[in-house]
Amino acid sequence: MKKSADLLSDALNFSVDKMEYKDSMIMPNFHFHEHYEMLYVFDNERNLFISDNCYLLNKNSVAFIPPYILHKTLCPNKNAQKRYLINFNTNYIKNILDGFNENILLCFDVNYPVITITPEEQNQFIFLLEEMLKQQTNKAPFSDSYTLSLFCSVLAMSSKIFHRQMNQKEKKVVAIQNKSRKTNEKIREIAEFIKNNYNEKITLKLLAEKFYLSPCYISRMFKKHMGVSLIQYINQIRIAKAQYLLLSTNNITAIAFTTGFDSLTHFDRTFKQILGISPLEYHKLSIAENAAMPTITDKNIL
Repeated sequence: MKKSADLLSDALNFSVDKMEYKDSMIMPNFHFHEHYEMLYVFDNERNLFISDNCYLLNKNSVAFIPPYILHKTLCPNKNAQKRYLINFNTNYIKNILDGFNENILLCFDVNYPVITITPEEQNQFIFLLEEMLKQQTNKAPFSDSYTLSLFCSVLAMSSKIFHRQMNQKEKKVVAIQNKSRKTNEKIREIAEFIKNNYNEKITLKLLAEKFYLSPCYISRMFKKHMGVSLIQYINQIRIAKAQYLLLSTNNITAIAFTTGFDSLTHFDRTFKQILGISPLEYHKLSIAENAAMPTITDKNIL
């Protein structure tokens, strides 16, 4: 897997781009970034899985994903989608954050990661994003300063909309519900249990007994709601925790057993399957880039 910091400009710790998702463009694994991410799908639709919920993204909504929060996106249909994507870390705006009387990062609330926007706001967003794209390739004087001012406008506008929707209880963008609310809540409970007990031995039989559901039903409904199989979700949660631990130690054996794997071989194989590199290679890359990372805690990633 490509390191998330690679998505950002070395000089600015910021990037904005516009691209089209093809039919084959899928994100099979839950993952997290070391930076903030803003996603606007302005043509067609895409599902965002985050915090045990699923949200439908389209031209009427914008998603905000904080650092170290597990998430993934999938196409609900086979049609291509067009989207804008902004990646940044706090180094990019840290020198001007104190100049604002309000928190312009308010929109990055993991409990409400998606805001609803009006047609007028859509036009404003697209104008600002297109201007930033122009400036990103413009080497003229003050292009960087103009980009920064445009980006602050995007953040301020987004946080203003977020604040309005929270205060007026306009929470129109809600998680996609299964036909049965009871089933939806059960799957969320199971996902929460896995996140809290990833370091223990978790089996389908154990979950079936704990939640009074049949193993077959759990397997079927979990994949339908979460977009991945039960074992894939367990492994992805464990690997995400391992990534966090590898930022500070290269004791691969200890990490393997701390994160719930029954052997070092199993851990190493699963890590490579999900991230494309070995745990030791990941540790070395993380150490090399650690100076640019925001401060994180164990709570942030799960």
